[in-house]
Amino acid sequence: GMSNDTERLFWESVRDSTNKADFEAYLRQFPDGVFAALARNRIAVIVGTEQSVAPPATTSAPPDRIETALALPPQPALSARERREVQRALRRLGLYDGAIDGLIGPGSRAGIVAFQRSIGATGDGNLTDTQLEQLRQEAAAVTTLAVQTATGEAPAAVVEATPIIEQSAPKPDAQTEIAVLTPPAPVGNFGAIAISRGPNPVRRGVCKNQPTQDDADECALSKCGQSCDVHAQFGSGQCAAFVESREWSGGEGFGVGDEWGDAVEAAKVECFRVAGRNYTCELIASACNE
Repeated sequence: GMSNDTERLFWESVRDSTNKADFEAYLRQFPDGVFAALARNRIAVIVGTEQSVAPPATTSAPPDRIETALALPPQPALSARERREVQRALRRLGLYDGAIDGLIGPGSRAGIVAFQRSIGATGDGNLTDTQLEQLRQEAAAVTTLAVQTATGEAPAAVVEATPIIEQSAPKPDAQTEIAVLTPPAPVGNFGAIAISRGPNPVRRGVCKNQPTQDDADECALSKCGQSCDVHAQFGSGQCAAFVESREWSGGEGFGVGDEWGDAVEAAKVECFRVAGRNYTCELIASACNE
C-alpha cells in the first residue's frame, strides 16, 4: 500500500547516510517500520565510530585498566567459511562494508559489537553460537525483505508518497522526483559462488554474467539450496574458484582473479594455509564473467 511505499522511499533516501540524525528521523516517522532494526544498527555503528575518534580523556587511568580496556577477548574458533559468513551477514545488516576475506579485523569486530548491542547482548566482539544463529536469521530476513521490495508495486504508487520527503524547492514533475531519489543501478557483469554449510557432500550454486551483485547472489543461493551462503563474488572480467580438502575438515579456500588460473591458485593458497601443504585441495567450483 501507499504507507509501505512511503516508508521504502524514506529509507532509500537515508540508507547510505553517515549522519545518525537521518536514521533518527526515520525512526521518529516509522518507529515500528520494517527497516527500524537496520536504522538502529546504523546509529550504533555511527556512534561507535564517533567514540573511536573522540579525544582521550584528560584523567589518566592506571596502566592495568588501560590494557584491560584495549584488550578484546580472542574470537572463538571459526572456520574460514564461517568467518566469511559473519562478514556477509554483517554487510546485509549495514554493519560492515569491508572485504569478504574471512579475516576478523577492526571493521568486522566493530560490526559484531554493534550487532550484539542491537540485540541487547554484551558488545565484546565475540559471537556465541546462539548469537551467530541469530545473526544468520536476521541477515536472511533482510535478504527476503530486499527481494520483496524489489518486486513490489509499480513506481506510480511511490510517486504519491513523496510529500514526506523534505523539499527545498518544488519538483518539476513526478519523473524528476523518481530520478533524484532512486539510486542508479550498477552496470556490468556480476557473479557469485554459494556453498552449503555442514558436512559433505558439498552443494554449490554458481552464477555468472548477472546484471547486479544482488542478482548474482540470489541466483547462486537459489541453485545451491537450503543452508547455503555466498562465499565468493566476482565482477566483470573476473574469475572465482572454490577448492576444498577432502582429508582435512574445514580445509577450503576461495579465490578471485583476472584469469581462471589465478583464481584457482589463490583458492589453493588459502586452502593450504588452513589445511597444510601435506593435504590435497581439490577444485569444487569455478566460473568466469565476460
